[in-house]
Amino acid sequence: IDLSSGVFNIEDDGPAMGAPIEGYVRPTLVVDESPVGQDEGGDNAPPGDRSDSADFSGAFGSPSYGTDGAGTIVHSLVLVGNQTTGIGSGLYALGVGGAKGAEILLYTTAGGAIEGRVGGAAGTLYFTIAVTSGGTVSFTQEEGPNVWHALTTSDDDTASLSALAGTILLKQVVTDADGDKASGTIDLSSGVFNIEDDGPAMG
Repeated sequence: IDLSSGVFNIEDDGPAMGAPIEGYVRPTLVVDESPVGQDEGGDNAPPGDRSDSADFSGAFGSPSYGTDGAGTIVHSLVLVGNQTTGIGSGLYALGVGGAKGAEILLYTTAGGAIEGRVGGAAGTLYFTIAVTSGGTVSFTQEEGPNVWHALTTSDDDTASLSALAGTILLKQVVTDADGDKASGTIDLSSGVFNIEDDGPAMG
């Protein structure tokens, strides 16, 4: 009998996602609407910083590439929802006379960042969320348009992005040496991105 073909088979191995690093605490990112280097309340950092970043890759731990050997690890942001109309962020624009303005809606850019805008995908830009391939997430608020803060008795009141669960995901894709892939996500939809208020100061 002929054993030349279809008899002897070798199954592939593939990568596997890691477990979170022991003791890992998910970072929070905080920006401040105060002028750069100033914080009228004097009690909360960061004073006037419009951008903050941190490494979130520890949430995924150390993957296993399997017997095929090491390949690559790449991180990206995933925005889930109807991006034609925009996706609610739970943050609102500062309206006329300090009133609560329109909700800031989320959109994905061609480069994979997530933007918060009012007035559609080409409207006024309030903030940008981005990630490097290595897993460093950044949160940058634009100079100029401020967000609405509910508490008027504190100039350090914090407004937090609070989208529906599963709206903003950080995705890690592990690829082994022969191209097999494994992936996982963590949810960044709420409690991660924060904006501190500015306030008046006596002359």
